[in-house]
Amino acid sequence: MSRRSSRVGATVVTVLLVVAMASCSQSGPGSSGSGDLTVETSSMWVTVGNKAGMPVTNITVEIVPVGGATVYTANLYRLEGGGTHDFPVNIFRGRDGTPFNLRVARPKAVRVTCTGVDGKPRETQVPWK
Repeated sequence: MSRRSSRVGATVVTVLLVVAMASCSQSGPGSSGSGDLTVETSSMWVTVGNKAGMPVTNITVEIVPVGGATVYTANLYRLEGGGTHDFPVNIFRGRDGTPFNLRVARPKAVRVTCTGVDGKPRETQVPWK
């Protein structure tokens, strides 16, 4: 009888650990970093969503190509809580003003950094899909 109860106890502990780990995981497709930001990519758009429950400011979206020699950036001043913003890929520019072009650069990831109105910095990076 004690062997059975120890198995049941171990099973219960395992289930609780799995549930706890699932509730602590990051939300959003392919997100790593802050679960407050979501990023979706396509060949024409990069869509950034704000799940922080408060506005975020000073948003910088970067397309990081394979090799990472030139990072292409786009900026947005403010994104309200629960809001999304679509960035067309043709507005991303390199440091020298070179426009992003999928025929020239193969994207590896998208990195988003911003600051909440509470002053906390937020960052997430997701692979390009």
